[in-house]
Amino acid sequence: MAGETVRLTVSVPADADGGENLAALYAWLAESPRVTATAELIPEHQRVPGAMGERLERVNVVAGLSLAAIGLVLSAVTVWQDSQPDPVPVRVEIGTVIVEVDRAGPAQIQRLAEQLLEGAVNH
Repeated sequence: MAGETVRLTVSVPADADGGENLAALYAWLAESPRVTATAELIPEHQRVPGAMGERLERVNVVAGLSLAAIGLVLSAVTVWQDSQPDPVPVRVEIGTVIVEVDRAGPAQIQRLAEQLLEGAVNH
């Protein structure tokens, strides 16, 4: 990945199912040629007290510092959300800027990407 990069932190705040939604989103992103061609996915796990193993806590996405790269990640999240039978809100963070993605349309994706890019540039 040439040029400046930014780290987007992707999580599913209401993931009461033990992290299954986030794991499914991570698998979806990892299988997307458009995402993997432009970004690096770094899963973060957390040990669960009293349970064997770990659960996926968040996915860090390292992408180019551009509106197009951030918008691509948000679009991929939205496509995954549209494939789910029930709504699954997803939180995306850059620095102190946090946006909630919930089956966003193109105009909303553009606005969210602009907010995140501004947060990355001013961070």
